[in-house]
Amino acid sequence: MEREEMKRLCERVLSFVRVPEAEVLVNQSSGGLSRFANNQIEQNVNDSGVSVSLRVIENRRVGRASCNILDDRALERMVRAAEEMTKFVPEDKEYLPLPEPQSYERLDAYVESTAKVTPKKRADAIADFLKSARRKKVTAAGIISAGASAVAFANNRGMFAYHRQTQADYSVTVMTDGSAGWARELGRDFSKIDFEGASEKALRKALESRNPRKIEPGEYDVVLEPAAVADLVMFLAWLTFGALPYMEGRSYISGKLGEKVFDEKLTIDDDVYHPLSGGMPFDFEGMPRKKVRLIENGVAKAVVHSRKTAKKMNTETTGHGLPEPNSSGPIPLNLVVQPGDSSLEEMIASTKKGILVTQFHYTNSIDPMKIILTGMTRNGTFLIKNGKVAHPIKNLRFTESMVKALSNIESIGKTLHRTEGFFGGGPVVPAMKIRNFRFTSLSEST
Repeated sequence: MEREEMKRLCERVLSFVRVPEAEVLVNQSSGGLSRFANNQIEQNVNDSGVSVSLRVIENRRVGRASCNILDDRALERMVRAAEEMTKFVPEDKEYLPLPEPQSYERLDAYVESTAKVTPKKRADAIADFLKSARRKKVTAAGIISAGASAVAFANNRGMFAYHRQTQADYSVTVMTDGSAGWARELGRDFSKIDFEGASEKALRKALESRNPRKIEPGEYDVVLEPAAVADLVMFLAWLTFGALPYMEGRSYISGKLGEKVFDEKLTIDDDVYHPLSGGMPFDFEGMPRKKVRLIENGVAKAVVHSRKTAKKMNTETTGHGLPEPNSSGPIPLNLVVQPGDSSLEEMIASTKKGILVTQFHYTNSIDPMKIILTGMTRNGTFLIKNGKVAHPIKNLRFTESMVKALSNIESIGKTLHRTEGFFGGGPVVPAMKIRNFRFTSLSEST
């Protein structure tokens, strides 16, 4: 949906409102996805949809309702439902008046050709690889998608914000009898996705992972590829860098701003304007999203804020509010780990004995304060000996404190990769080498 069309829709919704304050959030998306398995495309899906969410406030009482039908009758019914709700809910003791109109930095994230990718174009992108997989007697499966989305936010104090973006996604898993390899590419522009490179990487990992050997759990130096780094970094967003856990003493860096908390090689921003990031230039309160330096050379510099947390800490919002009401508080959705000066090959070459990890999965938090996580390796795990990848190993479960891990960084990769996250965001990360990373048991997964 174009900007003016979204604006008219928001104005229609607000025209039905009878209470003093109201805000409306509109999300619209369209796109296509092809699923392939057993070396052939088995399903094509095209979908489009729109959702409208309204929040109204009267006498500090908040009501919310939503719908996905855009005729006047449905929209007015949604408005009346939200207004009726305000009669039965308690007062919001942290109520803030809705904000005035804001200005936003331009964020060009829309590629017209990506929005118009056809099933044939998706099929052509992987046709040669699927033929090759059949010849090599391996099994390839995955998804390839492309589409566009738009979001608009407005309130009855004159605020209006609009953003549109495109995204292309290619995820491929290659399986042999007893081994698997995986790779993924994300980006705004379908034409710039490296389909061949990702396919060959997944194939190589699968072939090299055959006949894995067991090794004893314990502490090992690890070389983490970007997908594995992203899995760990995402938990910093949820557990550490938001103002709410910081204020409540639930964050590892609570009371430690200005102190060294991680290795000095580590610098992390939240930056929706980074060319590899995805996401929108405003938050779910309509406030401009700012670039925030969270960690600088290992020192805790800041946390991200919504309007409510900013008021409590006597500062300004950084534009990281989630849809209200929510219990999570503000969250950085666009983490960027600043690159180092090493290549993946150099990290491996500098390792006397260690483990190369392609990917983690089923990762969860055990202790939020110490950022202790547990999860399993997957789709390509290898022993490194004397600077070379020696042989594949069976998957392992790790249980490790990110405080310890991120204080033991030996080197950081010089190439950044975009990974998937929430609300259109996702961390941008390099590969990383970490000393003495703790694996606690074997895993039976491939």
